[in-house]
Amino acid sequence: MPSFINSQNYTVTMSKAKLARAVYLRFPFLSVQEGLTAYGYKIIITRNGSEALERAQEIKPDMILMDIQMPCMDGYETTKAIRADTDEQLAKTPIIALTALAMPGDKQRCLDADANVYLSKPVNVKRMVEEIEALLA
Repeated sequence: MPSFINSQNYTVTMSKAKLARAVYLRFPFLSVQEGLTAYGYKIIITRNGSEALERAQEIKPDMILMDIQMPCMDGYETTKAIRADTDEQLAKTPIIALTALAMPGDKQRCLDADANVYLSKPVNVKRMVEEIEALLA
């Protein structure tokens, strides 16, 4: 399910989108969501790639956290659709690909879809925050 993050009262002001796919993935993501919230990010969750694309077009997030395995449109398709969007601001939005896929070639496939960063699950919140802040600097 996709989600978006906003921080209004911190040095880094942002909104981000994250996509987590199924109910069984929701619970592990809750700890990541809580960790990012503790850093001041507001997360808006969506349920699938199509909804993520629609919400991203609507809210113009500063950062997108993209789960690769989602229903309707997977993270690869959703990332490519965002990059092809006619809204230049949205098309340039930094995207962090999140996936449990850790086979040889998975990282390159995410980067080939035009994600800026690849992180495998389980995600270390501190590392994710470092990647977010580096991309937004």
